[in-house]
Amino acid sequence: MIRSGRRPLPLWLRSGFLILPLLGNASAQSPPPGTITFASLLHELADPMTLTQPQNYRAGMVSTWDRTGGNQDDNNFLKVQGRVATLADLDGPGVLTRIFAATPGGRVRIYLDHSPVPIIDLPAERLFSGQVEPFLAPLVGHEAGNWSYVPIPFARHCLVQIVSESPGPARPDFGGFWHVSFRNYPPGVKLETLTLPLAPETRAAWPQAQELGRLPFNPNSCIQHVITAPAKNKKEIELFNQPGQGIIQGLSISAPEDYFLNIFWDAETSPSIAIPMPFDQIPFPMPFNNGVLMQVSCDGPCQGETITARFSSCSSDTVSDYRLHAWYHQEWTQPHPESKLSAEHNYRILRTEGQGHYVGTVLRVWNQYFIWWGEGDEMMFVDGESWPPQLHGTGTEDYFDAAWCKFGRSPFAGALVTDSLDKLYAGETRAYRWHLADPIPFFKMIDFSIEHGSNNDLGNFYSSVAFWYQKEPHAPLPPLPAYAERKWDQKKLESLVGEEYSRALLAKLGKVFRLAALGFLVLLALFPVVLFGVRMLLGKKKERR
Repeated sequence: MIRSGRRPLPLWLRSGFLILPLLGNASAQSPPPGTITFASLLHELADPMTLTQPQNYRAGMVSTWDRTGGNQDDNNFLKVQGRVATLADLDGPGVLTRIFAATPGGRVRIYLDHSPVPIIDLPAERLFSGQVEPFLAPLVGHEAGNWSYVPIPFARHCLVQIVSESPGPARPDFGGFWHVSFRNYPPGVKLETLTLPLAPETRAAWPQAQELGRLPFNPNSCIQHVITAPAKNKKEIELFNQPGQGIIQGLSISAPEDYFLNIFWDAETSPSIAIPMPFDQIPFPMPFNNGVLMQVSCDGPCQGETITARFSSCSSDTVSDYRLHAWYHQEWTQPHPESKLSAEHNYRILRTEGQGHYVGTVLRVWNQYFIWWGEGDEMMFVDGESWPPQLHGTGTEDYFDAAWCKFGRSPFAGALVTDSLDKLYAGETRAYRWHLADPIPFFKMIDFSIEHGSNNDLGNFYSSVAFWYQKEPHAPLPPLPAYAERKWDQKKLESLVGEEYSRALLAKLGKVFRLAALGFLVLLALFPVVLFGVRMLLGKKKERR
């Protein structure tokens, strides 16, 4: 068990882990082959090829979202008894894959397999500090929101509670806006419950930030490609066409915005990847079994000079049956403030049928208002489940490991651009979330959407790219919007912000004028009364004389 707070830390923690390799249960037996362990889960985080494999678990999330459909998403726990709030109560076999809090508070206690003693007992702020085993960087951070992707496997049961440390009769402080993401494996799966302290070999294998999802292939099996092609007046350019099987990784393309990328796997006639340019990089490995065709097409003026693609093609004896897919969507959302307890008017990021798992999101929002746009909850409906979905969050910013209108940047999530006009929250924000630790498997379909503002009360421009792996064949992707529709018109968008500013200013001035007019009318109404009072006072003075 790890405890912290009122008791002094053990010497091995206070010494900065200098003698950690001496710890561990030297007599512990190795688990049977194929067993899911803490060490194997750590390896998953570093090895990108595990994302390409079919998954046999279901993903879920417990969060404190407002069950009334409102925006009070901070403290709706499963159960509260006095100064103890139950955040998650899960049957195994399973794994906690993510813990998040916008406002950490109280002590976090985690009990595994019905043990009466918690294996974790830490103040929430310490848990997210990145300095307490097993919650170590880079799997833990607190740059904006507070997040942990440290896997916590449990064979039979997991209980997560928040214990308030508020003194005396004060209102319990449980923090707020909590998420706990988890995997549930089918019965019979071999899984070893987490034990502490960690074994020396496990601590030595702790992944570094640059390794997360990017463990390199054998360099002898890969060929580096830098392809530059003239683009002017060309409607279609073939960048790469290779037969056989292999893996594409580290793809980045520099191209004018009137081009879009199509990638075809295994001689298919409908692309699995269709995204407009520019797009910095696709961070996921892309296996293929019977050839790959990579091309860019132009549906605009086509006046760009060159297109450059950089990537590696790697040989492999065997590849997964899953193929990477990516789809672009955009929409000018319309306010629907009456929308509650429903995903009907949400902005849709992806809806697809088949078998696979969701792995990543890039979201671009142009906010024309001077209020925060990121209150909308994310919702993932898996395999046709009804309302409410098991995967229901507490706000757009929280999905991206952000909090209180501020974004950070980590190997898992963050923002590349925020509030580009530097006018409160107006302008462009571009955020990413890679599900390296918590992919979302689906076996029939997935429908992922997000509210635009609290209860869909804001009308803004949204665009997104969704990434997922899927077993072929797949249904044809919806067609991309034409270039004239998807063109990023900076001047037009800035003018909308200017118009909104003028409306807001006029509204404030109107309010001031209305208040002034009301005050003037009140004075006019009171004037006869005041005048009558003055006359009465003067009359009494004359009588006294």
